[in-house]
This record gives sequence, C-alpha cells and structure tokens, in this order.
Amino acid sequence: MKKFVSLTLIKENLKRFWGFSAVAFIAYFLSSGFYILLNGVDTIYMLDNVINIVSGSYVAFSMFDVIVPVVASVLVFGYLARVNSTGVMHAMPFSRAGLYISNYVSGLILSIAPVILNAICNIFIRAGVCYSYVDYEGVIINSADRFTVKIILLGMMIDLLSVFFTYSIACIAGVISGNRVIHLLTGFTLNFILPVTWLSFTAFELLMLDGFVASDSSEYVALAMHPGLNAYREFFLGVGQHMNVVAYIIYVCVAVILSVVGYILYSQRKMERAGDSYVFGWTKYIVAFFFTYLPAAGLGLLLSEFGGNTYVLGLVIGGVVGFIIGWMIINKSFRIINMKTLKAFLISAGVTAIIALVFSLDLTGYGKKIPQASDVESVDFNFYGNGYYGSDLYGDCLYDSKNIEHMISFHKDVIESDRNQENDNYVSFYICYHLKNGLNMKREYYDFPEELFYESEDIKAVFESEEIGRTARELLEYNINYTEIEIMSAEYYYNSFDPYVDAELRQKELCVFNKYENNDIKKELIDALVEDLSERTFDERKNAHEPWAYFVISCDNQSEQSEYGDYINSYYVSDEGGVKRYNWESTIAFNDDYENLLAVLEKYGLLERIIQ
Repeated sequence: MKKFVSLTLIKENLKRFWGFSAVAFIAYFLSSGFYILLNGVDTIYMLDNVINIVSGSYVAFSMFDVIVPVVASVLVFGYLARVNSTGVMHAMPFSRAGLYISNYVSGLILSIAPVILNAICNIFIRAGVCYSYVDYEGVIINSADRFTVKIILLGMMIDLLSVFFTYSIACIAGVISGNRVIHLLTGFTLNFILPVTWLSFTAFELLMLDGFVASDSSEYVALAMHPGLNAYREFFLGVGQHMNVVAYIIYVCVAVILSVVGYILYSQRKMERAGDSYVFGWTKYIVAFFFTYLPAAGLGLLLSEFGGNTYVLGLVIGGVVGFIIGWMIINKSFRIINMKTLKAFLISAGVTAIIALVFSLDLTGYGKKIPQASDVESVDFNFYGNGYYGSDLYGDCLYDSKNIEHMISFHKDVIESDRNQENDNYVSFYICYHLKNGLNMKREYYDFPEELFYESEDIKAVFESEEIGRTARELLEYNINYTEIEIMSAEYYYNSFDPYVDAELRQKELCVFNKYENNDIKKELIDALVEDLSERTFDERKNAHEPWAYFVISCDNQSEQSEYGDYINSYYVSDEGGVKRYNWESTIAFNDDYENLLAVLEKYGLLERIIQ
C-alpha cells in the first residue's frame, strides 16, 4: 500500500540539502545578528537600524525570503526535470499525494529553519547589547525598551509568512515547468507578476485616462499582493509597523490554497513531459501572453515620454519582440514559424490590444464620469499654474450645496475644454468629491487655458462665497498659549531647510513668538491674518504676485483634529491623560495685499525688515 506521507523521504531530503539551509542561515545571520554584534545599539541611529533589521521589513531579508524558498523548491522537486528520476520516484511505494506532500514539507522545513534559528540568535544577542544611553535631546533611553523580544518574534512571523507564501507559489512553478532553469525563473516571476501587471495598468491609466489620479491605494493594492511586499508597505509607508492579524490570516489561507492548487496540478501532470519548458499546454499561452504584454507595456510607456501616439509604436515593437523571444524560450527552439505560433501570437497580441483599447478609448467611461450633486457630501479642490499663486488659489473643503453644484459645473467645463492647444499660461485643477456612500472620487487635469479658470462664473461664485474662508477662520481656534508663530522673509523660507544656510540669510528670519509668550501679540497677528484671508476677492486671489514673506503658525496642544483645509495641516502628537493631542500647523504666503497683517507688523516695528 502506498504511503500518504513519508517521513523517510522527508528525512532523506533534509539530509541531502541541509547544506543549503545552513548557507541560508549564514546569509540571514550576517545581515542581522552579526551586524548588531559589530555595531551595537549605543545611539538612536543604530537602534533605529536594528529595529528595522529585525522587524520583518529589512530589504536583505525580503530578498532572502524570496530567494531561499524558490531555490528550496527547485531542490526538492528537481526530480521532475528528468524522465528517469521521475520514473524512479513514482515507482516507490508512495502515492502521488505522498510524493508531493513529503517533498513540499521537506522544502518548507529547509526554508523556514534559517529564519527561526536566526531569530533565536538575535534574542540571545539582544541580551548582550542593550543598555541605556543619552539621545540627541539629552533624554536617557534604554534600548531594551524598544529592541524587544516581541519585535524580534513579530519580525520572524512576517518572514515565515513571506517564505511560506513564496514557497507555495514556487512549488506551482515546479509542477508546471519541465526543467530546473524554467522552474527557477518561473518561481521568481510568478511571485511578482501580479503586482507588476497591476502597476502597469496604473501607468496606462495615468497615460490614457483623462483626469486619472494615481492615489496611494494603487500602490497599496500592488504591494498587498505579496506578504513580503506588504511588510515593506506596512513599515515604510506608515500604515502600521506590523501586519495586522486579519491580513496575516488571509495570507496564510491563500498560501494553503496555493499549496492545494500545486497538488491538484501535480496529480494531473504527465510525467513523460519532463524536460519540456512547460508540461501543460495551456500554460504556454499564459506565459506567451506575459512575454508579449509586459515588454509591450514597458516600451510603450517609455516611448510615451516623446508625446503624441508614440506609445503605440512601443506597444507594437515591444509586443512582437517580446513574443518572439518568449516563444523561442518556451519551445526551446529557433524554429517557431508554424500555425501553433500564429495561434499563440494572435491570442497574446489580441489580449494585449484589448487591454490597450480599454484604456485608450476609455471604455470604462472614467474620463466623463461626474457625480450628481445630490450624491456629494463635500468637495476638496486646488488650482496651480506656471505663474505664482501662493496660497491664494488653494480651496477649502466645500459643504454648501450651491458651491458643490458650482464645482461640478466647472468640472464639466474642464472636461469639454480643448487642452491640447499650446498656452503661454496654464492652470491645472485637482478635485476630490467625498461621496455620501463613503467613497472618494478624485480627478486632476493639467494645462488647460487659464481663461477658462479666470472667466468662470462658477469659480468666481465659489471663491467669493462665505464658505471659502471657513478654513482660514479655523486659525482663530488655535490654543494661543501653545501656539508658536514664525515670520520669515521669502528668501529665508526657500532656504530654511538647508542646514548650511549662511548666517547673513538667517538674519532674514524676521521674528519668532514662542509658546507661552506674547499671547496678546500672537492673537493680534492671527486676527489680522484671518481678516485679510476672509476679505480677499476672487480678482485679488487670481492676481496674487510673489510674496514678501511667510507666516508660519503651529500649535501642539489642540484637543481635536482640524477639519480638512489647505490652510491647516494637523497630525496626531501624543495621548496625555487619555486625551488625544494634535498639532495644527499652517504656512501662508503674504505680500502688500494683506493690509491688516501689515498694519500689525508695522505697529511692532517689523514691517521695515520685511520690505528690506
């Protein structure tokens, strides 16, 4: 009776390939524990580096989490690449399920053992390198409070998940391929083909769809398609330092499903096809499509930089060359001129052409879609152009139904306008509709004639409405005792982030009103600024010229987050006594149009310094 799982086969694989697992451990250890031993954690910089390394988001680990399981799958399923070894293995007293599961388990052990052993080493190393030190601000930090066993174990779990997921896909690659080289290449490719394809769709949308906005969600979707990439997203893009439990469970379930798919394919595999590039006929057409589509998309997007319809030339050349090269690899022959080749090319080129037409002809109706006013909760918008507009054309978040109707009307004018003509001066337009169903609809339009903007009665009505100054009036809600005001020349503002700015330029920082000080003056300055912002007409806004100076205001003890607006940015600071605290910050450019603010500055002897 054939066995379902063979411990003997698992032990034999581990005995044959333990050296590979040892080399993998050395690679992990040299990139983490050995580095920590050499450098320690005696500074905040090194502590941050160490946490990055052990948290499951280290670039080197991300590479190893892909390379190790793919190579392990090639080792344990390598017998499928030769007819003789395939026959010998299947002559043994194992069922097909037993062979697949036994080899699968042994390869998985080879892949995860280095990760677990490395984490154990890091836990022991941590005990010898953690101690207290003083940071840049003189605060005593105990590195053990941040470099914890928990963060090492969480990082290990992320690495194990990435290895498990990658290995399951690599085993599918081994089952559908007929030789080791193809198995190796397909294993790497299958792990990232979906994220790359998704990003290519996003690039086509940017190129061809009128008003398309590439939001962060597009990148998040691509990165979330693989747990290794998702860990990178979680750590570096600020979504959260560690993957949440629900996401982890979903990835585990998908990896299990992929493992079952691998077994189903293994049970259907014709073992006499060993040695072919791919053993299933249908896989050749899928591979041929990607050999056609990805080069076509890549070259098409590259040539699109030359403008016009040059991307079409790139699609044609990239697709044809990519297919020819791919089909030669698939068939392991230069002799590919036959009816089967024509069939494969028509399928691959046809699907590629359909994708291109969907975007270029906007068959989804994306470019013409505008929501009904009754479906919109609020609208954010912004204008910018090749002239200086400062903060004067920044839009507030509009809630008034009439203003929402005005913005929709102007949006329609933008869509219908001729934006292909050459303009000495142009305006670009961004708008975001916050819909009542909780979704957002974003559009951005570039380089349409500024006359369309300046002569729009809809835009004038919006900018001269009472609501447009609402965000400016939020400045009045600053907790004045915790508010800091910095007024600086435009020249200093443009160079203020340069650490090597010369002393003479630093003198052009006009004044600073710190927290807890000069509350009366600060309140007087804010009141004058708000009055100027609220009284500005549309003509004053559109004719704004380069500023004299900048008014930077921040408050780090607000009890609520600011409502959305381009005058004020707010972000979470701390949680003191169970109350969330937020920092409100705003930077506003001003010039001689701000009469009330200038009057206050003159009162305190600061106006002359601005004019100089």
